[in-house]
Amino acid sequence: MLDLNKLTVEYIEKIAQDCSIPLKKNSKKADKINTILNAGISNTILSELFNNYLSEYNASKQIKKNALNNSTAIIVKLKYKIEKLEEQVRYLCSIINNSKIDCQEEMEATILESDDDFDDIKTIIKTQLKPGDIISIDYLIRLDELQKFPIKAIESAVKDLIHKRVINAFDGYSIQKLDGTIGILTREY
Repeated sequence: MLDLNKLTVEYIEKIAQDCSIPLKKNSKKADKINTILNAGISNTILSELFNNYLSEYNASKQIKKNALNNSTAIIVKLKYKIEKLEEQVRYLCSIINNSKIDCQEEMEATILESDDDFDDIKTIIKTQLKPGDIISIDYLIRLDELQKFPIKAIESAVKDLIHKRVINAFDGYSIQKLDGTIGILTREY
């Protein structure tokens, strides 16, 4: 006796179709099997169909299993590559963090060494801030002429002008502040 339970409903329906056996679509697997077995089809024909569909079914299961194994292998390889990338990123971040400190020190040294830029910034500030004018730091740092200079250089130039008493500084209303306290600049002469 054939064990049609080894096949899926799809293959059982194929056997019924090959043998021209009508099946109810809503019937259960066991009912479909009983309908096929009680249809009076010879055992040799049923055995041949059963063996063909069983081998096809087993082959499809093997393909799915291989695909799953390949997917698992790919996932393992990807996890390994991700771990290596994370290690590289951590290493690069540590190098960047160390170089940022060096770059900041170099930039601060450059700001102090570049007298021409320093003088240019002071000249721009003095031309924008005529005697009796008041400007906020927000306005000052948005000036097109000052966009090419780092904020530290602008801050140093402002401090130098305050120290030389060319301009005065107040806390005032400004979102951006220089040195954490300077929000407004005024010029008296």
